[in-house]
Amino acid sequence: MLIMDTSAWLAMFDASSEIRGVIEHEDLLTPSIAVAEVAKILKQRGNSDEIIDSLISKIKRESAILPLDENNAALAGVLSIKNHFDFVDGVIYSYASKDRKVVSTDSDFKNKPFAIYIDLRKKK
Repeated sequence: MLIMDTSAWLAMFDASSEIRGVIEHEDLLTPSIAVAEVAKILKQRGNSDEIIDSLISKIKRESAILPLDENNAALAGVLSIKNHFDFVDGVIYSYASKDRKVVSTDSDFKNKPFAIYIDLRKKK
């Protein structure tokens, strides 16, 4: 099982073969806060509500959505400080374990033990 970070979904929507290669044949999980952040970023990029709804539906079809409960919320606060994450990244990382790694193109996840960091910038 892999946990999809916001940046991983955005890269998927941009047709990143690097992301596809990592997640192929894996069960995917997406924290609900990542869904919210994806919608926010898509709106900031000027996408229509219809496109946003379509892409959010794709996330829901291709992954199970992880709800934010009080345990993950509290852990996220601690992880945010410990790992120098913003709060959203702390929430996403709160679901990670050795069996459930976060897939991300966000350099904040580079060298984290429960993350698979994919550097898309080296391709440019």
